[in-house]
Amino acid sequence: MNTAVEQERSNNTMGKLVRFEEVAESVSEQEKYGPSTLVSKLIDFNSTLLKFNCLTIDGVLTVRRARLLWTLASLDHAPCLTELTEMDNAGSTQNCGRILGQLDENGFLAVRSDSVDGRMLRVYITDKGRKAAESFGQFAVAFGTLLEREVEGIDIKKMVTTLDAFETIIASPRMSDFAPVDDSAPNG
Repeated sequence: MNTAVEQERSNNTMGKLVRFEEVAESVSEQEKYGPSTLVSKLIDFNSTLLKFNCLTIDGVLTVRRARLLWTLASLDHAPCLTELTEMDNAGSTQNCGRILGQLDENGFLAVRSDSVDGRMLRVYITDKGRKAAESFGQFAVAFGTLLEREVEGIDIKKMVTTLDAFETIIASPRMSDFAPVDDSAPNG
C-alpha cells in the first residue's frame, strides 16, 4: 500500500509540475507578446514604414507621392485640394498642398483654380502622372500578393483593429503631453 500511495503522490506531483510548466510557458508567452513588446514592434514597424514610404517607383517618385497620384488617377473628376487630402489620408491640407506643388513642378499633375469658384484649387492628373500611377498600381498588386503570402493564417481583422487602436491612442489628447504633433513636418 505504501508504494501505491507513493505512486499516487508521484502522479499528483508530476501533474502539478506539468501545470506549473504550462503556467510558466503561458507567462513567458505573455511577456514575449505583451504590451511592451507590442509598443516595441510598432516603433520598429514605424521605421519600416518610413523606409517603405521612401522607396521609389520607376526611380522617380516615392511610394507616398505615387500613392497620391494613384488616388487621383482613380477618380472620374478633378478633386479640390481638401477633397484629395481627405481621400488620400494625406494629413493636413497644407502638407498635401506641398506635395501637390512638387508633383505639379515635375509635370505629374496640374493644380489650377476652379472655373466656377476661383478661390478653390482643382487637381488634374497629366499623362505622365497617369503612367506613374499605373506603375504604382503594379507595385501595389505585387506588394499585396507578397504580403498576403506572409500573413497567411493571421487574423487580419484583429491586426487592423490593433493598428486602429494604436492610431486612436497616438491621436488622443493625453499623448500630446509626450510628443507634440507637428502637422507641418514633411510626410512624403
